[in-house]
Amino acid sequence: MLLGKILCRVTPRQTITSRLIVTTLGRRADVKTPVQQWGWTYLQRQKALGRPISPHLQIYKPPLTMMVSGLHRILGCAMATTLLVGGVGFAAMPFNFTQFVDYIRSWNIPPVITSAFKFIIAFPIVFHTLNGIRFIGFDLAKGMENIGAVDYFSWRIKLIGTEWYEQPELPFKGQPEHDLMRRVAYIFELRHRAELHELADELLENEQMTFSRYCEVVDEFGRTVDEMENGMSYGRLVGLISFGGLLAARLYERDMRREVQQLATYTAKFIDKRIRLTWLEDDRSWVSID
Repeated sequence: MLLGKILCRVTPRQTITSRLIVTTLGRRADVKTPVQQWGWTYLQRQKALGRPISPHLQIYKPPLTMMVSGLHRILGCAMATTLLVGGVGFAAMPFNFTQFVDYIRSWNIPPVITSAFKFIIAFPIVFHTLNGIRFIGFDLAKGMENIGAVDYFSWRIKLIGTEWYEQPELPFKGQPEHDLMRRVAYIFELRHRAELHELADELLENEQMTFSRYCEVVDEFGRTVDEMENGMSYGRLVGLISFGGLLAARLYERDMRREVQQLATYTAKFIDKRIRLTWLEDDRSWVSID
């Protein structure tokens, strides 16, 4: 009887307490940081559009840079194989290259067909040459107009105790707006440290896809409801540079230096394109960020 009375007294209190705990936890679960809210909104928009959600291979849209890079390597292998087989073949055969060409001409093939074959032979050579020049430009960071992002990337890598030896040489250093960007972007990283590191961990799960997935994240910074499609507000500018610098430091720790160069180039060009479209009309500038 005594045990029954105790249970009768305790059980209602426990029930009320458990309800309060559940209610409190539910309310806390509904509260999201700005970064979490952005990620949640993005996932809900993808679901509403009927798009597959990670981890699904169909969510990865091959960017132009990846396709050009892949074609560059495929054509390089094809040309190397052709030169190897052709060189060994002509060395072993009883005729030389000139005799082979004269033999083909004796067939009197229509010019349309020969022109098509000439194009097939010339295209890989021209494409591989021009694309190689483009890659050299990327390695030298040519065309990286936005030096604010480059300055922060270099400074953020220094925080892990190393130097970004491949960084492009900045035309001038010690600008007050760059110093301000360092402080503001790092404060943003500290305030959203858990969320940004979690997002970086997801991008680094597959190192082969890190850069292409980063490009997708960067593209989302320009898709807003209350801003112009191609706009770039100060808040999004700080968030993008902050996350880019964090990911660059994480990549440098893994000795993925080529990816750091790609990261800086893409981020700088993306920001430069967005601010050129709207900042002049809105009287915004790097100096007025403070």
